[in-house]
Amino acid sequence: MVKKILFGAVVSCCLTLAGVAFAGYDILAEVTITDGQAVGILTDVSDSADGQQYIYCGTLSWGDGSPTGLCAARDIDGEFRSCTTTEPDHISTIQSLSSSSYLMFRWDVDAPGACTLIYVINGSSMM
Repeated sequence: MVKKILFGAVVSCCLTLAGVAFAGYDILAEVTITDGQAVGILTDVSDSADGQQYIYCGTLSWGDGSPTGLCAARDIDGEFRSCTTTEPDHISTIQSLSSSSYLMFRWDVDAPGACTLIYVINGSSMM
């Protein structure tokens, strides 16, 4: 019983400290394009002063019911990359995007144009 109470106290303390350590935490990320990957936070990109960069993913559903996803990004230097996907998990991830999401997408550098990963984080720290 004492061990359970002690464990609970330690966990509670750690969670409290974690809350304090991350309170008000904000991530800033403009578009970054590297070999095979593009990353950005939609809010930061749309608020950027340069007017050059963008990052997005969207879906298009054809008449036959097979949706296609498209992701595209352009960085501050004008470098552009995009990829497409029909993978159901990718489509679902794209559909979870919000205006303040962190977005990363990857493509196969040997077969440009095919998305290999779409990663989205939604949270208040992204705003």
